[in-house]
Amino acid sequence: MIRISKNKIFFLSAILSIIGSSLLISCTENSIHSGNITEDGEEIKIKTDIATEIRARGYEEDISSGRVESGEFYLTYPQASNNENIVATVTFGNDNGATNPEFGRVNIPTGKPFKWLEIGGGATPTFFLDNVKGSETSYINSTNIEFNKDYNPYKAALFDSITGSNDLLWSTDQFGRDKTNTLHFNLHHNMSRIKIQVTVDKTYDYENGDLELAGAKVELTNINLAPLSYNRLDGTLTLESSENTEALGALTFVSGDDTEGPHWIWNNEFEESSKNEENKIFTYITPSFVVPPQGLMSNENRPRLIITMKNGISYSGILPQVMEIESPNPTDEDLGLSYPVALYFLKEHILTIRTVITQEPPALVFMPVKVIEWVDKGEFTVEGHQSGIYLPAEFNKLIEYYNNNNKYQLVRYGDYITDDGLWDFKIWSSLILNYNDIAGEMIPGVETEKGETPPFRFSFNGYSVYIIMNDNTLNKVSEEELHDIVTRVP
Repeated sequence: MIRISKNKIFFLSAILSIIGSSLLISCTENSIHSGNITEDGEEIKIKTDIATEIRARGYEEDISSGRVESGEFYLTYPQASNNENIVATVTFGNDNGATNPEFGRVNIPTGKPFKWLEIGGGATPTFFLDNVKGSETSYINSTNIEFNKDYNPYKAALFDSITGSNDLLWSTDQFGRDKTNTLHFNLHHNMSRIKIQVTVDKTYDYENGDLELAGAKVELTNINLAPLSYNRLDGTLTLESSENTEALGALTFVSGDDTEGPHWIWNNEFEESSKNEENKIFTYITPSFVVPPQGLMSNENRPRLIITMKNGISYSGILPQVMEIESPNPTDEDLGLSYPVALYFLKEHILTIRTVITQEPPALVFMPVKVIEWVDKGEFTVEGHQSGIYLPAEFNKLIEYYNNNNKYQLVRYGDYITDDGLWDFKIWSSLILNYNDIAGEMIPGVETEKGETPPFRFSFNGYSVYIIMNDNTLNKVSEEELHDIVTRVP
């Protein structure tokens, strides 16, 4: 038995605010030089850490931390003459006279050396750094970059793991005037990365090749593919409203063609299972794609995952509505519980949509979708089952539909097992329920206009359910104990 404080109340909006802030705040380490720094003193240099390392030989996507040592970036700062923001090019590497490649040289539009004398903004000016060049029609010296059909490097596409050309990097920070000659930024990935993992159970693969994913096509529909513009001051991409269905399109993760387009990548699970002829479980994974961060529609235009086999058989499913974020500051009292929010494509995160395909019965089932931060700060889970209970409010609706014997609505929360003659209500999230709200509220055998309320059971699927009792204690219950509570006759 665990006692919880009456003041231990979590607000989802606060949780999201904390998490959102953590993604934007730069963990900056200012390099303080000894001695006096004057307005017209040494030239100011830029030093930058990013989540994945860039070196002269190319872009390495899976290194947890690194430092820019080559290439061009763009610094936005207030100019001394009028405090208006202006954009300068920052060049990293040895080609431009830099003694150390990790210190970028700033080339300001006036051609003068970049010193504090050239910078406005008061005692602590605000600076912005990114890797967005702009185009001829969207001049580099602009805080807002307009994209067009000829120039749009951040539209949804295969992730460029070689040069990082479609990895939008951004950071902002304030530095005390005359306190340092090195501005040290920590860049963040402002795109979302997505990949799809498919596990195939070939135990009942009666027809040869019916479950063969080699040569299959995999696509995700109704995605906002192309941003309209980019703002250097907040690092965000502006998208066409999803209400305009013409802005939505399909993103192909695997082409289904042996010669063109992206192909499957075998991961370790597949390699290990393929060595065992008795193992009928095979796992495939697509390459990573980057997409502009975005919310997902909740109507008929919600994204659908479609997998079309080489023989023409197609499996599909609508992406789930809910994802869960763990407490940003977990404590013993939190019990490791997570907070459900609407599923959306997060910037600075890698989202793996995981599914299982079977032939007996023919089905595509979403498994918990794994989401990790692009910067390695931990992980949380997106619950991807299409029918089940994710929120306490959904449990309350289950009670309402059950007491009306509304079979049409009950399928949202589980499956009716014909052989057993009962409902199997599935729980896909840890829940906290109030005893007074649920006790005795689901009595089997009660006569309704649609017949008697049928027997049922609960399946927790590895999640935990806690009941707040009348004395404000929190009890963890089993599937059978929850059933006993809701069927308890007063």
